[in-house]
Amino acid sequence: MMREIDSWNNYGPVEGWVVKTKSLVGIVKGCEHPLPYLHYVPRLVGGAKYHVNPNYVCRLVPCTPSPCLKGLKAPLIDSRSIAFIDPVSATKELDKYCNGGVVCRTAASLVEELVSAGLDLVGVTGGLIYSPRQTRDIDIVVYDNPDKAYAVLRKLRRDGVTTPLDKIIDESWVSTDKSLHRLFADRRLLYGLYNDVPYSIRLVSCQKPIMCRRGIIRGMGRFTGILRWVKPYTTPAYYILETNDDKFLVYTLRLRYTELPNGFKVVIEGNIEEYCGLRIIVPDHGFIKLTSNGFIGGR
Repeated sequence: MMREIDSWNNYGPVEGWVVKTKSLVGIVKGCEHPLPYLHYVPRLVGGAKYHVNPNYVCRLVPCTPSPCLKGLKAPLIDSRSIAFIDPVSATKELDKYCNGGVVCRTAASLVEELVSAGLDLVGVTGGLIYSPRQTRDIDIVVYDNPDKAYAVLRKLRRDGVTTPLDKIIDESWVSTDKSLHRLFADRRLLYGLYNDVPYSIRLVSCQKPIMCRRGIIRGMGRFTGILRWVKPYTTPAYYILETNDDKFLVYTLRLRYTELPNGFKVVIEGNIEEYCGLRIIVPDHGFIKLTSNGFIGGR
C-alpha cells in the first residue's frame, strides 16, 4: 500500500494520492508542483480529522511560499522524505482495512464497474484510506482516459446503476434558486449514489506530477459572463468565461466546480494569472456562483 518516491515510473503521486507522516495524513492536490515538493491538504493532524477551508489551512499546518503560486503560501511536503499511499494499490487492500464494511464493499463494487468498462488506473482515496471504519461515503479517483471515464459514468447513470444525490454535497457556493439548484444536482455524474451510498469521483488528467509552469498572478478580480465548456469534468477542470468584451480561461482543482452547466451566466471571483498570452481565472480561493436568470445554452 505504501510506495516510496523511488518507485515512481509512469504513475506517481498526484491528485488523490495520500501523504503519510508521523504527525499527519493529507491528500496530494493537483498535477503541477514545485518538484520535488508537492502541494497537499491535511486531513488528519495529530490523529484529529479536519476538512479545512483553503483560506485557513495555514493556521493548521506550516505553509511555505510556493513557486507555482508565485510566492503565495501553501502546504508543501518534500516528496523525497515520505511515503505515499497509492489509491489504486489501496483498493486491492480495502477488505483488510475495513473488515468487510458496507461502504468498503460498495466502493470495491463501484471500482469494479469502472475497471470492467476498460479503465485501468482506478482507486479509492479520502476517508476510505485514512478512516475506513468511520467514513460514510466513497471517494474514487480515475487516472485513465477521463473522456472514456465520463462516458462510462453517463452510461451507468442512464442504466440506473447510479442515481443523483438529493442535494449537492457542498451547497455553500450555489445559487439559492431552488429550481436551478435541483437542475444542477440532477445533471452531475461525478457526484451520486451507488447502492444508496454517496460517492464522488475525480477524473484526474495526469498520472504523475509535473513541474509547474503557471503564470504571473495579478491579484483577485470579479467577472460576470457566460461559461462555456472546455474540460468541465476533469481535475483540473477548464472552462472559457465570455464576458461582454473579453474571454478568460477558467482553471480549477475543486470538484464542486466541475460539471457546471454549459451556457449559464455566472459570477466568478478568483486569482488572475497571465501565462503565454492567456489570462486565467483561478476561483479556488474565491467563488463561482450561478445566476438564476442566465441560462443561455444546453448541455
